[in-house]
Amino acid sequence: MTLCGLHYSDFFKDNLITGKIKGTILKGKWSIPVEDELFVYIAPENVETSREDKKIGVAKIISCRYIKVGELSDKEAKICAYENGESLKQGVKHWHKCNDSDTVTLVEFDFRKI
Repeated sequence: MTLCGLHYSDFFKDNLITGKIKGTILKGKWSIPVEDELFVYIAPENVETSREDKKIGVAKIISCRYIKVGELSDKEAKICAYENGESLKQGVKHWHKCNDSDTVTLVEFDFRKI
C-alpha cells in the first residue's frame, strides 16, 4: 500500500498547527521510513461547496511502530492529543472499526506548517 499523506478533519487543524498532535494511528500495519515526509491535509468543513482537501503542512516521520488497540495507553494518547488511553482506544475503535485485538500503527511526527 502507498500512503500519500495524512488527512484530518478541520476539527484537528489547530492542534496540528500548535504541535499538540505529534502522531496518529493508522489501521493495520504500515511501514513508513523514519525521516520520510508526508503532506498533511485538512478536509473541507463543507463537502457540498468544496471536495478538495487543503494541504496545510508536512509531517516528518520520527517513528513508526505496531501496537494492539487494547495496549494503547496514556503515553500514546498524549502523542495523539487524546485525554487518556481509554479515550484513545474508544476513538480508534470508532474511526477505524476495529477491536482490542487488532494491530494498528502508531506514527510519530514533527509537523511543519507550509
